[in-house]
Amino acid sequence: TSFVIAGDAMFDRDVWNFYNKKGLKTIFDNFGTRPFRGTDLSLLNLEGPISSSEITETRSREIMSFNFSPLIPSVLNYINVNTVSLANNHTNNARDSGFQNTKGVLEKANINYFGQPVGLNDDSISRIEGPIPISIIGIMALSNFDEQLLESKIKEEKTLNRFVIIYPHWGEEYKEKHVASQKNFASSWIKAGADLIVGSHPHVVEDFELINNKPVVYSLGNFVFDQYFSQETQEGLVIAGEITNEKIRLSFLPTKQKNIQMSFVTGEKKTEKIGQIFDINNGIGFKKLSSDTIEITR
Repeated sequence: TSFVIAGDAMFDRDVWNFYNKKGLKTIFDNFGTRPFRGTDLSLLNLEGPISSSEITETRSREIMSFNFSPLIPSVLNYINVNTVSLANNHTNNARDSGFQNTKGVLEKANINYFGQPVGLNDDSISRIEGPIPISIIGIMALSNFDEQLLESKIKEEKTLNRFVIIYPHWGEEYKEKHVASQKNFASSWIKAGADLIVGSHPHVVEDFELINNKPVVYSLGNFVFDQYFSQETQEGLVIAGEITNEKIRLSFLPTKQKNIQMSFVTGEKKTEKIGQIFDINNGIGFKKLSSDTIEITR
């Protein structure tokens, strides 16, 4: 079973202002449509609601309450994203009516979704069938949630012999290293049976580690966002992987934005960025397969 996972995608403010006339799909001119194509799970964090009505006005760079164009499902289809997380602090920016509309238009576009603005319920889990069945659980961990309930849901999915991915919205903004709360959550989820944890929210790429031989990618950073105030907020990480009964293969694919358009980092810059995330050469708990790919025995 294969997957590709990206970080925070925000389609309001200058993303809309710059690209609504050119066409939102042109955001991906330098990224292309192939990275997410052909995978069992292609996932990103949808950082806001989708509007039920057309957006015509220029959107202020100062607003912190997002509202995305009704065209967004077609954009996600265009880049071959088949699943989005709604477990974040902006998903309820248009209140419950906006949240319900978002779910409805995603369903019409055949895009899976999971996660709640607060807490968790049955919609917090998305299940992807494949040679190794996957369950993805989204949790907005910046506000209070029932930790025991989440751990019990992890255990339930594991009893069904599924590979469990947790996609939390957590941590502190703009910190390039994880904070104690992230490590504590990750450790408890792994103890409950989680196989992989991939985080969002800090708007910068954070570090990577293995906890009890389970991979934790603390933050993928921004995928699409109009935060030009630092180099770090214009960088992101895409994780590609393959799961078998015996192993997990993980590839670390750094991205960069210029005028909001993202592309993959290559060459020495790529090697340097991966080196900031973790020491891929140390081989502790994993086997290095190439300059960007490791293999972990399950």
